Amino acid sequence: MYFTFNPYVTYAKEQFFTHKRKRVTNIRKDYLFFYMTRGFFTYEINGVRGKLSKGEGLLIPPGSVYTIGLDYQELSIFRVIDFDLEGEDYNRVNLGPFPAAKVPKNMKCTATQKPFDTVKHYVGIEDLEYMVNDMISRYAKRGEHYLALISTIMKLLLIECEVRNEKINTKGDMLSMVENYLEEHYHEQITNSDIASALSYHPYYISATMKKMTGQTLREYILNFRLQKAKYYLRESQKSITKISSICGFTSHSYFSMTFARAFGMTPSKYRKKHQYQVY
Repeated sequence: MYFTFNPYVTYAKEQFFTHKRKRVTNIRKDYLFFYMTRGFFTYEINGVRGKLSKGEGLLIPPGSVYTIGLDYQELSIFRVIDFDLEGEDYNRVNLGPFPAAKVPKNMKCTATQKPFDTVKHYVGIEDLEYMVNDMISRYAKRGEHYLALISTIMKLLLIECEVRNEKINTKGDMLSMVENYLEEHYHEQITNSDIASALSYHPYYISATMKKMTGQTLREYILNFRLQKAKYYLRESQKSITKISSICGFTSHSYFSMTFARAFGMTPSKYRKKHQYQVY
């Protein structure tokens, strides 16, 4: 089985805006890809609002009603690429099949389904700017087979954007799963291996990914989760500090007090006196 989407690029240019305030509303008849190289713009597409910043990409599918707002006082620069997946020019560029196993799940389609039928906002693609620049340059020079070459680059760019988008979504799902697991088990003596096993990840991978996403290793994240729960109980309950330390999964009262003071600059008892609501 092969994945066979073939973008055909019809326009690729760089645009500059120095207006202090400008809004443009339009309706797409084909696909439009923006890549921001300087400044930012705000957008509203089919009622969904967002902000495109430097190093990010935005894909608008056909039929979309969109408004772009350039409210930046300095120079805003972005690349614009117009392409289609059908029409008389579509079959002119046969870019060859890609093995389905190499393509992100959300890009696979059947003969009756089209990829990219929703708005896509891509982040973390700063290092792909060279591909966008190459398309802009080739379109301006109009060399031999330039449209075929640009369309090939566009296909590779979209695949890479989707691969990264899928990884980001997967990591976001993993973080949510970790939080859900901790919510149910924070009172227990859990280890990295316990969580990794429950979520079907390798302990090293899940800890390294958590470090990249949160700045904390999995062990540090678990400890901070327990401490945040302890702060809640200190503020909102009349439970003893010893009981709270046990509920939050700390092995001893002394270890809890030491860890709490190290994290927040005060003992649990002082935190309670400062933050607990008065109960009448």
